Amino acid sequence: MGRWDDKFERHASKWASWKMQEYAQHDRVLPKIIEDKARQNPDHVVFQFRDDPLSLGEFNEAINKTANGLLKLGVKHGDKVAIMLPNCAEFLYPWFALNKIGACEVPVNVALKGQGLSYQMTQSDCVALVADTQYLDRLEGITDDLSDIRNVAFTDSTGHGVPQWQGFENLSFADLMDNSSAAPDVKVHYSDLASILYTSGTTGVSKGVMFSHHYWYDIWAESVKYSRYTEDDVLYTGLPFFHGNAQGITVGPAILADAKAVIVERFSASRLWEDCRRWECTEANYIGGIIPILLKQEENEADSDNPVRLMVGPRQEETNREVPAMTMPATTPSSADPSTNQPGTTSTAGEKSPSDPVTEARGSSHWIENKIDTRAITPPTTAPDLAPVFTRSAREAGSISGPFSGSS
Repeated sequence: MGRWDDKFERHASKWASWKMQEYAQHDRVLPKIIEDKARQNPDHVVFQFRDDPLSLGEFNEAINKTANGLLKLGVKHGDKVAIMLPNCAEFLYPWFALNKIGACEVPVNVALKGQGLSYQMTQSDCVALVADTQYLDRLEGITDDLSDIRNVAFTDSTGHGVPQWQGFENLSFADLMDNSSAAPDVKVHYSDLASILYTSGTTGVSKGVMFSHHYWYDIWAESVKYSRYTEDDVLYTGLPFFHGNAQGITVGPAILADAKAVIVERFSASRLWEDCRRWECTEANYIGGIIPILLKQEENEADSDNPVRLMVGPRQEETNREVPAMTMPATTPSSADPSTNQPGTTSTAGEKSPSDPVTEARGSSHWIENKIDTRAITPPTTAPDLAPVFTRSAREAGSISGPFSGSS
């Protein structure tokens, strides 16, 4: 018997006795949830950046320090701040620090350049930027366009030091965090704007989609319930943090479920299974072409020897639609055959349980012959109404109303 042969049975037993901690509507403020989790279990490792663990206590403390640094720079409730960083803990600190003071993160696609890069920061009225020096070759060409940005904080992965852009207050990320770890005294409402995520722009100019704290909470909670995450799960992603998949289906659910998320720099087909074995990951995310890429890998005897019980991603026919940089969990999940990535089919290697409300597709291809489930996430047909696009008319709004905000 292999080490992980009973992974489905162990998970089923755990799920039957486990329940996610729910938060009342007025408590659905993202950093407030993190603070509560850190108070309950400060030593719990919630994120693992390869060999670097991050506990809830350390996470909450870093968020507070960053929030106080942002307040010193003059960032206030309702402001927007762009984040152009790779997958790293330093991305998470300003995201939730901004949310903690009622401000909004605007994650920027690190592959953008020129007008496409400046557009997202100017159209969303960003007043500050947090970026890494590895992107200077693109950022320095658009500084004249960033007229509303006053402050720029740099992480320095290149070792070149903090650049001194004229007309900006430039500082290191370490300076931004060199502040008190006490929670800032700022009142934040669950309907406040937490994020603006830009679409890919495949059907025209990228559109900034607005997410309230309440809406993020709903996405996270539905992901936990749909994927049946528990505190024993270890989630895995190499998808970029600027993408809604990583933010909504890995980062948030790991926090809510008291689980752990293993974060790597980028997706690698040749390293995925090795990574999952190393950190004993029970779930992995995919988008679009990842499944076909994995299926094209040369067969390895060790492929089926892994702890992964579940892979979560979009239905194939949805991958070409321009959605808010993520796929949203539907109230009623659908199934997918991992060999075809098509909805509504189950391979002969699996069996539908009459008591199971979700049809599970269990594949027989070489890399999933140990019955990894794949579950397709369908964007709701009402997504444009639920997540409004950021426009000029939305700029003065201090909070968001509507079905996605939790208010009517």
